[in-house]
Amino acid sequence: MDFESLKKFNRETIEKMDPIGGLYFIFNDRQEIIFIGKSKNNKKELLKHLNNASNKSGCILKNNPTYFWTGFWLGSESLEDLIEIYNPICNK
Repeated sequence: MDFESLKKFNRETIEKMDPIGGLYFIFNDRQEIIFIGKSKNNKKELLKHLNNASNKSGCILKNNPTYFWTGFWLGSESLEDLIEIYNPICNK
């Protein structure tokens, strides 16, 4: 993965996104995958992580996150496989 293409995980960056669907990865400041997800609307989903007080969102936000949006879909089994392979701390 080209870590130069990672985007800052903040409101300003996310609000500039076009609302598209696909798979996304969220990284910590050591460029380790901390969350893997998919959504039909990337903008809405990432803003939800910023606005939510859930344990998952708290886990993401405390790790100085960046994100990478793939723009393509995987089936739920494939998403679960990726989560099992990378074992991201915020998907637990």
